[in-house]
Order: sequence, then C-alpha cells, then structure tokens
Amino acid sequence: MMADENANERFDLGKETHRMREAEMARCIEIFNTAPELRASFPVKLQNGATVNGVHGICSRCKRRIDPADVHGRVSWPIAAVAVVEASGICRPCSTMTQLYLRLRPTGDSYRAETPSLDGRGWRFAQPVPISWWRATLRRLARKGR
Repeated sequence: MMADENANERFDLGKETHRMREAEMARCIEIFNTAPELRASFPVKLQNGATVNGVHGICSRCKRRIDPADVHGRVSWPIAAVAVVEASGICRPCSTMTQLYLRLRPTGDSYRAETPSLDGRGWRFAQPVPISWWRATLRRLARKGR
C-alpha cells in the first residue's frame, strides 16, 4: 500500500459506540455486501501530492481493530480536493457491524481525516503524526531534483 513517501501514516477511525438506526444498518449491510474490500481502494493520492496508504476500521463496541478483509467500502471524489471513504466492517470477535465514514482533505503538504461527530453537529479531525526532520529534508531534496 505504500506508493508515495508523502504521508505513510494510517488512521484508526470508526464511529463511537451508539445504536444504529434501521436505515444506517441497512446501508451498512448493503455496502458490506456490494463493495469490494476497502484496502483495494488504497493508496489514495490527494491534490497536494500527499498519499494516504490506508485506514483501519475500529469496532464500535470492543474497540479492536477490524480485520482488513472484513472492511468493505468505496472511496469517492465528490469534489476534486476531497476523498470520501464510506465503508462497513464486521468485528468477528464480538459480532458487531461498524459504519466507517470519513473525508480525506489535503492540508499543506499532508492531509487530515474528518469524521462526523457523534451528535451529528460537526466534524472531528485527525492528522498524521508529523514526519521526522530528516525525512522532511529528504523529501524536499527529492522534489528539487525533479
């Protein structure tokens, strides 16, 4: 999954524990049954050149990482600058289905992931851990050499 050195970090994102409404559950099941494994859609390269190598599903009940083979979904581009990840995952140990929805937006030479807040009134943000000074210097030198 590593196609570019711009952003090799991964995010662990998933909706916090709450009861899914019937419509949400139906959508989760539909996505899981019709979409390919989410990992097949990565890496994702954003407009600023940053690369997102993958996301991990986190179970909304037990908080374990969901096996990538059990996370199915799609990456879409509703606007050129923003990638939207919509997926569903099944946590086999606790038999819970978790809905994953996030936006990937370029910021500077990196990116940030945005997930809906639990109350539906905004977004929560996460950014990858900054890279080391050495790696940033190597990246700048590689860009100048192009």
